Amino acid sequence: MKNIIVSGWMVAVTIFVVLFGGIYTTIGTGHWSTSRELEPIRFASGEYNPADIRGSYTFAEIERFFGIPMDILFDAFKIPEANRTNAFKIKDMEHIFAPVVIDGSEIEVGTDLVRMFTSFYIGLPYKSSETTHLPKSLVKVLVDEQKLTGEQKAYWENHTFELVILGEGSIIDESEHESSENVAIKGNTTIGELIQYGLTEKQFKEITGVDMPSNRSVTLKDFVAENRLNMGTIKIQIAETIQP
Repeated sequence: MKNIIVSGWMVAVTIFVVLFGGIYTTIGTGHWSTSRELEPIRFASGEYNPADIRGSYTFAEIERFFGIPMDILFDAFKIPEANRTNAFKIKDMEHIFAPVVIDGSEIEVGTDLVRMFTSFYIGLPYKSSETTHLPKSLVKVLVDEQKLTGEQKAYWENHTFELVILGEGSIIDESEHESSENVAIKGNTTIGELIQYGLTEKQFKEITGVDMPSNRSVTLKDFVAENRLNMGTIKIQIAETIQP
């Protein structure tokens, strides 16, 4: 039996043909994608999973994927008329509404609330680990649309909060976040961002009683939880310090 000797250049050519030939074929047949599909993941039954709703989704895409009319979404979240466009994204709400602190826990008006609302509206499961209360306007829409069971209605009508609009409710340009006059201290604000807003390490320790973390990517929410501090009090003191 003869030994088969394969030269290095033959191996290289074979790999090139297999790899790039496959890519060329998938591009030609329309199956090649350089990024994750826009669509949310699906349950085994075929329906889209509310848990995979992302902040980059527009309300128009929520309507497309989950069948909830945009007008219902706009009304449920009390979106200002000026912002009611097809381009409005879930993450834009972070710049319109102030986060709410209830019993020391912060509830941000954003993606998780949209997941909750979608779950109730279309009757598919989603269990939140962070949302304990819902906007009063959101619960009203769910009740009016008869999307809650009697038990759910009784519970959520007693666990609501009012949406508070920042300023005039316009979406704040990202470039304005550098200015302390437009700073909104949130749970997902990082230590690095606090420094950018002008908070010094000395001021941070005076407010919290703890040294500022060396890891600038730590969020205020995680820091407060780790050190068992009161989020509402800390946020107010930081805001008063950098925005006297």
